[in-house]
Amino acid sequence: MDSTRGVGDIGIPSRDASIRLPSGRRLAYAEWGDPDGRPVFYFHGMPHARTFFPDPEAAAEVGVRALTVDRPGVGRSDPQPAHRVGDWPADVETLADRLGLERYAVIGWSAGVAYALACAAITPERLTGVGVTTSNAALAYLIDDDPELRASWLDDGDRRILAALPRGLEAAADLVAPVAGAWAASLSVRPEEVLEGRIDRGDEWFFDDPARRGAYLRAVQEGVRQGATGVAPQWVALLAPWGFRLEEIHMPVRIWAGALDGETPPEMMGRLAERISDHTLTVWPDVGHLGVARHLREVLVQVCDLAV
Repeated sequence: MDSTRGVGDIGIPSRDASIRLPSGRRLAYAEWGDPDGRPVFYFHGMPHARTFFPDPEAAAEVGVRALTVDRPGVGRSDPQPAHRVGDWPADVETLADRLGLERYAVIGWSAGVAYALACAAITPERLTGVGVTTSNAALAYLIDDDPELRASWLDDGDRRILAALPRGLEAAADLVAPVAGAWAASLSVRPEEVLEGRIDRGDEWFFDDPARRGAYLRAVQEGVRQGATGVAPQWVALLAPWGFRLEEIHMPVRIWAGALDGETPPEMMGRLAERISDHTLTVWPDVGHLGVARHLREVLVQVCDLAV
């Protein structure tokens, strides 16, 4: 499947397509910005999908070809039973090979942070740069070494997953499938639920714009289109061992956080950053969880080392 359009606006990618992986799974992706620019993979949050990129105009202006990819079970990508975060770099490599991309940068936002860090740990030779922004989901990495965080951060569903993990990833996903399915069904009808009481100061400008808000919410619906089949394994993968250690990352990683982020305070991202030997942490003073939307140009320029 390959639907190619013009550069378009925030909600319309220049290409919406898919490939078949060696396993036979379908992997769906979209493209934004400059089709001849520096390639950058942008990994979405949860629940989100390939159909959202925060600022296509910024990508076009700085000469970046941005690629958004549906993770297994998300949007139009086929599920991958017992999916682990560390499985993701192989899918990205295969897509890059099909597109003729020898090297590329990766950026992760929110739940996508863990997947960008997986690429940094497992396929560093393919990467030209790594950038990650604020992520509450990625804090799961810290809970084994921090009993206080484990006690305060986990909800009931998280605890059920951790209790089930000794029986395997699929068993854990089956256990929380009813809750995940109900959540997905609710968001498919009323996606604005994800924003209720959760729009941070500094991010209002984005959601006050009808076009931007609409694009964001349509991506929420796309992200849950497969219901529990997609949501439950993602939930489990982030809480289960990722298949790599942050301490194994030896390439430079740029990290950004919003000072007004009510979901993931900057100091928590700082604790995550400390696990990576070569990192720089920047705190934006004027934004919250979706700070990447306001500052995407800066992120792209730094991750790609662009002289603009």
